[in-house]
Amino acid sequence: MNRTGFEHAILCLGICREDPSVVYASQAWSGFFKSTDSGKHFTDLSSKLKLGEGFYGNTRIHAICVDPTDAQRVWIALGYLGDHLNPCKQTPRVLFSQDGGESWIDASQGLPVFTSLTFAIWKGVMMC
Repeated sequence: MNRTGFEHAILCLGICREDPSVVYASQAWSGFFKSTDSGKHFTDLSSKLKLGEGFYGNTRIHAICVDPTDAQRVWIALGYLGDHLNPCKQTPRVLFSQDGGESWIDASQGLPVFTSLTFAIWKGVMMC
């Protein structure tokens, strides 16, 4: 453990503009965390990164985007694409949660088969 209390370095952060007490973080090698007290304490949400039978809690997260007006709405970019046996197979690359990371849906539809490294929200629409 380091001074932050995380096992590995923080790879990215997501903070809600309207409610900066809500902070989401990912570690360099895996792990997804949420704080509701401006980063003083974090809850590990990695076990909740599921889509049906798929589990993504041990996957690197390259980007986090929090809706600027609703801290419960969050997008994450997973750090891999394709399937290890079939790299061109469409797999989830962007996940979206409307309930603060408790449940997720695949938001990859329409995106090319590339890893998203950054997000932006423009006029209420998330782009990666």
